Amino acid sequence: MLERLAKAVSKRLWYIRDYVDYKRSEQKRFYKLMSDLQKKIQPDDKLLIIGNGPSVKRTDFEKYKGFKVVTMNRAYVKWQDLGLQDVFFHVCINDLVISEFKEDLGNLPCPTLLNFKASQRSGMTPRKNIAYLLMGFFVGDRVINSLSSPLSSGGTVTFVALNLGLLLGFKRIVLVGVDHNFHNVGPANKTVTQQGDDRNHFFENYFPSGMQWELPDLDRSERGFQLIKESAERLGVVITDETVAGNLQVFEKA
Repeated sequence: MLERLAKAVSKRLWYIRDYVDYKRSEQKRFYKLMSDLQKKIQPDDKLLIIGNGPSVKRTDFEKYKGFKVVTMNRAYVKWQDLGLQDVFFHVCINDLVISEFKEDLGNLPCPTLLNFKASQRSGMTPRKNIAYLLMGFFVGDRVINSLSSPLSSGGTVTFVALNLGLLLGFKRIVLVGVDHNFHNVGPANKTVTQQGDDRNHFFENYFPSGMQWELPDLDRSERGFQLIKESAERLGVVITDETVAGNLQVFEKA
């Protein structure tokens, strides 16, 4: 009992240090990037958030011409194949993905938002088009309505992308590629090693064989998406899930 309490106190103290470091050195950069993005948004602009499920291969992206596009994690590998010429911003919060692909993420040609602590641990060098996200250390997930507040993960980077879309003021958000289904099953957040081709995502080397990654927490993700839906409804924002044959049942289907 005392050992668990000591670990909890230690984690809290480390988070306070990260919080102070972020507020001092990185928050202004985040404000600036978000302000620059907001200046590019017109009142009738729509946001397309592209998940990384296998259904991406069956998605007709011609339908979404003119949308502001958000991609996540390793999607940048296939931007050209998907016909994505101008990504509005890219998001990654997972420690293992940032550590493994920090060079890729650090050199993307679009505004890129990354987990502050994970980026620090990976030794990533700050670059002009990168801003860091302060992830919260609290019980339960929440949707934030102020840029000054730490973000929740909601168990998935898609939750973060949605929260950022709400913060930017979009009134219409569409999801595709959020299959909400994984071939690999096991305890939530367990670290596993990829064996062979990746069947959970829309290209086979999304997680290359031998790479470590974390199993999803689909229950937590659903709870997080419900929080996003409730917040969006209060703000008058319409979120539609247009994933081809997706299993998520939280948002309105097209």
